[in-house]
Amino acid sequence: MNSNFIEFLLKDYSRYIYNGNLDFNEQNGMILLEVLKLADELCLTEILDYIQDYILKYHKNWLRENFYKVYQFTLKHNEFFKLNEYIKDIITNAPEFIFNDTDISNISQEFLISLIQLDGLQLDEIEIWNHVIKWGIARTSNLSNELSSWSDNDFKALKENLNPLISFIRFGFISSSDFYIKINPYRKIFEENFYQSILEYYLVPEKRDKSILYSTNFRCRLDSILIDSKQLRFISKWISKDSYFKFELLTRGSRDGFSEQVFHNRCDSKDHSLTILRIKNTGEILGGYNPLNWASKRDYYVTNDSFIFSLNKEDINKSIISKVINSNCAIYNCKERGPRFGRHVDGGKDDLMVYVSDKRFECTKNSYDKLIAQSNQFDEYEVFQVIKKS
Repeated sequence: MNSNFIEFLLKDYSRYIYNGNLDFNEQNGMILLEVLKLADELCLTEILDYIQDYILKYHKNWLRENFYKVYQFTLKHNEFFKLNEYIKDIITNAPEFIFNDTDISNISQEFLISLIQLDGLQLDEIEIWNHVIKWGIARTSNLSNELSSWSDNDFKALKENLNPLISFIRFGFISSSDFYIKINPYRKIFEENFYQSILEYYLVPEKRDKSILYSTNFRCRLDSILIDSKQLRFISKWISKDSYFKFELLTRGSRDGFSEQVFHNRCDSKDHSLTILRIKNTGEILGGYNPLNWASKRDYYVTNDSFIFSLNKEDINKSIISKVINSNCAIYNCKERGPRFGRHVDGGKDDLMVYVSDKRFECTKNSYDKLIAQSNQFDEYEVFQVIKKS
């Protein structure tokens, strides 16, 4: 343990006890990480959040320029919650900073593989390919800047570095023009059979092998403040086990207002929608999937494919998924209410009815096979259109 760090920290800690301030003005980011680690070792828990807040406020550029070093630091220190949350946010929402690291070759292959498998990664597939190639070239010795001058041995060396990563690229989400311009020049780094499968995908659509070209990892981009990618993946499997979707936000209560009129203005005539509610005080998530469209005209809509659900926060596999048992009453539309799932033809309550203006919902068991929740208040709701990717 560095004695200079201890003297510096204890002196500033005494100042913090007396006036609530620490003087870090002349310290760089790396030193502050060491100070943070030392404060934790000395059990100075009162200042851990203070130091993290200071780093995040005054050393943000340094954090971005040295992302991988900071990432490795947080791997060893899960207790630094604010720094860990910042790193997670960068990874999912601004991954370009990772590849702008001062030395991209420092990034380990294991980290890069985990990154490109990450749910919710905010990069187009061709951008992921570009970054992977950039990393591979940086890790391969003596490669010329001119691709045309590369020898077979140069391609072989690059292939050895990139081979474990290529299988995680979802080529099915890359356009044929991007493939030809940005990927085809590197043909020699592919296994021949796999490359032929990609060509067949682009040239012979009726013979597309999605199991190869979409990879086994599922990545989604979701504009939601209520639901995360793991929960989304769980719900998506109930919509279809062998399809991929994008989820386009149609309305959010806190953004567009809580009213039935807003709901119908933004969601009517939009088929395949997912409604999400957050129960007030508990934070529990429930909702429903409607494969048909919402409408303002009073009428039943018939389907066997809708469902309602309540997610278990502790164990998602224990969530409640309630399937239609009376398809004639699966969906009910009217302009006076928000989303309505299920209703008895002779009257009675809905299985899930949302009073948007009142921010409350009612639940019963009628047209669906399970009761998903007790009637309650909600504090936020979102509706997404579910768009199948071809």
